[in-house]
Amino acid sequence: MSSKQLKESQVKYSEISKFYIPLALQAVSQSFTYPLVAIVAARGEDGAMNIAALGQAHVILFFLLSFGAGLITSGMVYCVNSEGYKRFNLINKCFMFFILIVQVLACIPQIADIIFSSIMGLEGKLYNSTYLAFLLSIPFPIMFNFRNISLVVLLNHKKTGKAFSATLSRILSTIILSFIFTCIGLTGIFWAAVCQSIPILFEVFLMNFFARETIRKVKSIRGDSASLSEMIILTFSFSAGKMLMAFSAYAVAAFAARAPDPTIMLPAYYAASGICNPLAFAASRIQATVISFAVKFVKNVKLFNFSIIVGLITGLIPLIFTLPLISDWYYVTLQKIPFENMKYVRQTAFLLILIPFSVALRSYVEGWAAFHRKPTSVIAGQGVYLGMVVAAAFFAFNLGCQGNMIGPIALFIGNISAAGILALTLKINEEKEIKPQPSQYLNQI
Repeated sequence: MSSKQLKESQVKYSEISKFYIPLALQAVSQSFTYPLVAIVAARGEDGAMNIAALGQAHVILFFLLSFGAGLITSGMVYCVNSEGYKRFNLINKCFMFFILIVQVLACIPQIADIIFSSIMGLEGKLYNSTYLAFLLSIPFPIMFNFRNISLVVLLNHKKTGKAFSATLSRILSTIILSFIFTCIGLTGIFWAAVCQSIPILFEVFLMNFFARETIRKVKSIRGDSASLSEMIILTFSFSAGKMLMAFSAYAVAAFAARAPDPTIMLPAYYAASGICNPLAFAASRIQATVISFAVKFVKNVKLFNFSIIVGLITGLIPLIFTLPLISDWYYVTLQKIPFENMKYVRQTAFLLILIPFSVALRSYVEGWAAFHRKPTSVIAGQGVYLGMVVAAAFFAFNLGCQGNMIGPIALFIGNISAAGILALTLKINEEKEIKPQPSQYLNQI
């Protein structure tokens, strides 16, 4: 190990926390806007059914957005100089247009019938509301992709505080708009989409504003960059993995919709997931943390320990919302879940405890895979994730599990399986590439 590697490996928990906490808060804030918007939707004519409609529409939307999910990861690897910036910017725009075209095509009635009715099993009002929510979400891919460049540049220069500030403006404006909309009676699916769109535009504007000086610095840095093909391969490998994971949510929703009492179980599942998902998203930021602090051939125990701690904390926080007074206020008053159905919401919330923890473990291993540029390992792990989620959901459904239980069981099994197989493939690759004096180096996973 060189002296430079030794110095870089001596990272402190305080340094990791300084980078991660704003990033986690950004993830939580970003995800927390969805339950806030659900409040506007739930106060519409169809009540709690609108929550399920938004949830189902977001499943499809996130599946499409996952096609560009690898852009942030590849940007952190390649967008470090002027040439890398230019090529990453080009790839980012190409991915954006592709996602937009696919989403518009999916809104064609004949294709929408296949997706929402034949595959997802939606009928009647739930079908109509889900289709409307998906149609109104067409601008989202454009806005999110315009944010990618600024976000990547800020992450690469460890300016996570500024990135969080932009996203904080989004959640604050969402809170204000959701309050105003509900007070003046602008409720339902349409106004929920409006309430969601305006704050995202504000976030994109601020993110670009905060990153403008850093972008100028990146553009002034000369140096070689990876080829477009290499960048596309790494980007698509992580995106493909995320698409497989997003498709697993699609599969879980399809099984849950076919389980008994979907109009009761689906709102219970999505209401509880509305709290768990932001924390799981925060746990997934461990991937970016590993990329930022990893050093080749150095075992960083603190990164692993930090990931475990993050997984435990993010898993336990949602339980606060199962406490009697808080649960009555949030789920019954705000989310419009009927009081008699609260037992299903609490049941779902307790089953979801291990999801953020398992996501933190999977993201930790994915971070090392990205750092070592091992896209095939990522695809292998997330392919296993999809297979295990679908298999677990299939068996849970056929064993008679309630619709609100299928998702938590399947997602936990999928995350743990993916982390295990990814760690195994990285171990095998490391043994193949090990140096002549392996005693000098320690396992990185």
